[in-house]
Amino acid sequence: MTSPETPPVAAPPHIRGPKNHRHLTIDRLYRLPFPDNYFDVISTRTLFLTLKSSAPSRSPSRTLDEYDRCLAECIRVLKPGGYLEFMVLDSDVINAGPLASDLFSRFSEALQSSGRDPAQTKRWVSRLNSAGFTDIKRAWIFMPLAPAASKPKVPPKDNSDNEAVPPRPGSDSHDPEIVGEQVRRRMQSWEDAKGSTKDVAAVTGLLGGLIWEKWLRAAGIADEGILGNVIEEAKERGSGLRNLVGYARKPLL
Repeated sequence: MTSPETPPVAAPPHIRGPKNHRHLTIDRLYRLPFPDNYFDVISTRTLFLTLKSSAPSRSPSRTLDEYDRCLAECIRVLKPGGYLEFMVLDSDVINAGPLASDLFSRFSEALQSSGRDPAQTKRWVSRLNSAGFTDIKRAWIFMPLAPAASKPKVPPKDNSDNEAVPPRPGSDSHDPEIVGEQVRRRMQSWEDAKGSTKDVAAVTGLLGGLIWEKWLRAAGIADEGILGNVIEEAKERGSGLRNLVGYARKPLL
């Protein structure tokens, strides 16, 4: 969270940001140390690493949902008309192979035993509605774990492709028509080499794998050998993660 009015707080040396950025560590995300109607935007992308879907309360007969309490705090500190940007992830792997299926079974059991939700996307929209958010916009994203990407062709750095347009008799290399055609040919080669969504998938795969691994470690599963084998298996099967992204708005009134 950032605000020009946020009181200065010493940030760890590895965390940097704009001049109005302040790093603040709090114990509970459902008890935010900010006044009502304070922020224009709140971005939430890693709630699954911290919050529990069920936690014991003082009364043995009831439990408290930290997600609902956190969203209630978010809508409290947002200004009327302010936005909550979110990213929610499920723990299971789509197109999972035997290794991923076995790891997910252990992962899901560890999450449930600690009161955490393995499938957050199923209840997320209803949570937003219950908290009072409106104008909910969302999209499903398939985030590859580790797809194999083909290396795009890069245009040559020299002027060898200039020979594709031979000079006309009596003209020189500075002829505007020849130069123009050479430029068009070179631009076309750059267009052909820019890649596709298959190449972008490799980048999102790095992000998806990193997020999933961080979640696994937070749940107490940190077998690097198994993780590496699951990633290799995902390359062959096109495995990935189910991701829900979007934003919601606090009512104006």
